[in-house]
Amino acid sequence: MKKFFLLFSLLFIQINVFAIIFTFTNASGNNKWSNPNNWIPIGVPRNANDIVGIGSTTYYASSIEVDSSYSINRIFLSHRSKIKGVGNLTCKRLYLRDSVTIEGTGNINSDSLYVEQFFPHYIKRNITSSYCLWTSGDIIVDTLKNFVANNIFRIDFGSIGNPTYKFHQLGGATTQLSNFSKVCPAGRVNFLSPTVFNSMTLNAGYTYFEVPTTIKTKLIVNGLTTLVEFKKGLNKTKGLQGNGVVRVTKAELRLDSVNVYNSFTGSLQAVDSALINIPNTINTGTSTLNFTLNIDGSTLNYSGMDTLRLYFIAIQPFNTRRSSTTGSGVVKAMNSLWIYNADIKSKLASNSTASTVTRSLSNNGRSSITLENELTINGPWTWEGKDDSIILKSNGKLVTNGTSFVWKA
Repeated sequence: MKKFFLLFSLLFIQINVFAIIFTFTNASGNNKWSNPNNWIPIGVPRNANDIVGIGSTTYYASSIEVDSSYSINRIFLSHRSKIKGVGNLTCKRLYLRDSVTIEGTGNINSDSLYVEQFFPHYIKRNITSSYCLWTSGDIIVDTLKNFVANNIFRIDFGSIGNPTYKFHQLGGATTQLSNFSKVCPAGRVNFLSPTVFNSMTLNAGYTYFEVPTTIKTKLIVNGLTTLVEFKKGLNKTKGLQGNGVVRVTKAELRLDSVNVYNSFTGSLQAVDSALINIPNTINTGTSTLNFTLNIDGSTLNYSGMDTLRLYFIAIQPFNTRRSSTTGSGVVKAMNSLWIYNADIKSKLASNSTASTVTRSLSNNGRSSITLENELTINGPWTWEGKDDSIILKSNGKLVTNGTSFVWKA
């Protein structure tokens, strides 16, 4: 036991030879930080080198009132303990473990914030950090309180199975989380409140948003099995990168700038009444995007006046719902264009030199295509369903410049 204590002490001496390790005991019973009798050793943590422990198996569910402002080195808050009061706290590192609560009117400013253990943590006062590492447990932020990560908000759940942890700002307030990254394949992340990110990098696993989300710069999705899903409201991003999957389900994703998506080679999916909206952000020339676009019972709206070229387009129904394209721009499939059950309300063209079959205007004989604008086919065309139909509305136009026509009905 003495040997263990010596090693423990040497560890902290190595961290800082001037550090004093304080443990909150509340021996006086008044819960105040400023009372020296509430600490072991006796005294008040107030120096930039001090290390504070609040909550343990011995002092379980401690409640401490910060009645003045303090600047210290590290705070370990654990074992269902609580920080409250009007004083401000400034520290280099703040650790949250085992369902803790931070409340009161004062602010907490920490260079680094570590959110750990499997239990929810309740944030009921303003908390700001430059770096936040989230390894487990829910983060629940109270109404009218701010949870801010100014530089990096990083998620690494390690190899702890596949739990779902949620981030929830109560009251519908918007959270600012700056540069967000998820690096672990394990665990799912569910954001339940509107969030604004400066950038987002997902290197593994599944992340989904049940509220509107804004990404000011780029959404980077790396890895073929990495998936991010937007499930509600209007979501915005000004860039897309990587080779993963971006899915929009019953929501809208607005791509605010066409020219910063060229390096994305993954899959962009609109599922179940979703909308992928590409506003008029370019005025001249042609933009070529190298990803797969899958519109399943949803809508692609391209309102640009120029040509949007995609590597692959699949337009198909979700159950009995129809898919559609709208807008004033021309959408062109550079390789393959698959149309199943759709309404073409914008100009849609295809152009391919591939030797394989690249066109299908059917879905096992249940396909119906309504053209309200122009559909141009400049490559091989395959018709598979005997009951399929093409309906030309008043402004509808079908242009076939294909080198071959294959009838499979």
